[in-house]
Amino acid sequence: MLENDRDDREPGGLQAELIGYLEKVLHTEVRLKAWPEVGGLPTFLARGYEFSQAGIGQTCLLVMAVDDAPEATPSDLAKHVALVRDAYRGPVVYAARSMTSTYRDRLIEAAVSFVVPGNQLYLPELAIDLREHFRSPKPPRPDRLTPAAQAVFFHYLLNPDGWPLTATELAKPLGYSAMTIGRAFDDLASVGLGTISRPGRVKLLRFAPGGGALIEHAKTMLASPVQRTHRVCWRADPGRLPLAGLSALGTRTMIDGGDLETFALSQHEAKRVMGHPIAEEVDDGATADALLEVWRYDPRSLGDDRIVDPLSLYAQFWDHPDERIAIAADELLQDVLWSED
Repeated sequence: MLENDRDDREPGGLQAELIGYLEKVLHTEVRLKAWPEVGGLPTFLARGYEFSQAGIGQTCLLVMAVDDAPEATPSDLAKHVALVRDAYRGPVVYAARSMTSTYRDRLIEAAVSFVVPGNQLYLPELAIDLREHFRSPKPPRPDRLTPAAQAVFFHYLLNPDGWPLTATELAKPLGYSAMTIGRAFDDLASVGLGTISRPGRVKLLRFAPGGGALIEHAKTMLASPVQRTHRVCWRADPGRLPLAGLSALGTRTMIDGGDLETFALSQHEAKRVMGHPIAEEVDDGATADALLEVWRYDPRSLGDDRIVDPLSLYAQFWDHPDERIAIAADELLQDVLWSED
């Protein structure tokens, strides 16, 4: 282990930047001194790199640095690090002033620890991966789940056996791009509903156990799936539309389903129905044939052609001002959670 005092020489250049960066990122003193056993290395290593020992808390690292951009390929550098590891018992870290993103990715694939002062610190042996200039700031905890995040959450609660799933696997059934599903994974993890793992290049979301506990945790973040509602008269057959709103709640519970049948449409389907002479919007409820709810996500992605899913109904009605409707929504949720047991 290193002594508490620094080396007699005053570090400068890359070494000074290295000390400053490590102390800023790790919030602890870093002690840097020359490595006395460099003479035991092959000549091309001893001349090609500047070796220093870095004391960080109770850990002692060996830093092999180059002052300019690296000349060795990532594959060659990995071999150089392996040779140095044979002579040093402890973590070996490569340091450079700059590094391309491709070079960086190749080193990560090879599990080579490295540091670029001011930009990146990658020390898997110390469970550190801080990319200050390559990673966006962590988003704030949302007040409401995004439609995509809510759809992913409900998909899991309704179909827990197939999980974990990748963003690509969920994209088609939920009607979103894989990138949007990936962001939904991040949103759900940020509010404590699950954790993200990355086996290889795959991004997986694993939800915390217990459907009831998850719903209770997420309750205040749930948003009604309904974006807008239209009273309409039918001018042509719209085809099969899933029952929604109070009509669906009345079918699934003992609550009165209301006078007008209510159906759900995706935003894409609403353009077909409302943009052609299929449905005509009316102001007078007495002359209306139905209520059409345009949803923020495709209602069929979680329900079917007959009726919308129970969790989206719960999100719509759990905090309804009519206590009878709110109670019916709670009963609906209990039925879903009971069926999972």
